[in-house]
Amino acid sequence: MDDRRRKIYAAHLASLPGYSFVKLRIRELTKAGQVPGAGIVHVRLPPRYEHVPLFHRRTKEWLMILKGTGRGKIGGRVIRFRPGVVVYMPPGTVHQMSTGSSPLEALAVFSPPMDVRKRGADVHYPKR
Repeated sequence: MDDRRRKIYAAHLASLPGYSFVKLRIRELTKAGQVPGAGIVHVRLPPRYEHVPLFHRRTKEWLMILKGTGRGKIGGRVIRFRPGVVVYMPPGTVHQMSTGSSPLEALAVFSPPMDVRKRGADVHYPKR
């Protein structure tokens, strides 16, 4: 069998295992080693939700809004979220997201990969 065919992966989003982090629902789209240097997750935030400001010291993050509306406070800027909006956050960018009356769904790409469930994950909170 051709080696390239063995590495093909297809699944339905609903079939992927997920976990909760605070009130976010997260599903990992990549398995270890599939995308060297990056991790891709599907994130679902509930309606009328605002997460606390946070930042990553080493991790770059790309966010693409798939569904729903809301806003982000990202690096001091307010960005209106709607499907198709893409945001890049370099390390050190303080960011906070809030949703409107419906859930918000997004794809997030982290480089290097990050698992928020693991001790030592690159999730930090600014001092108030």
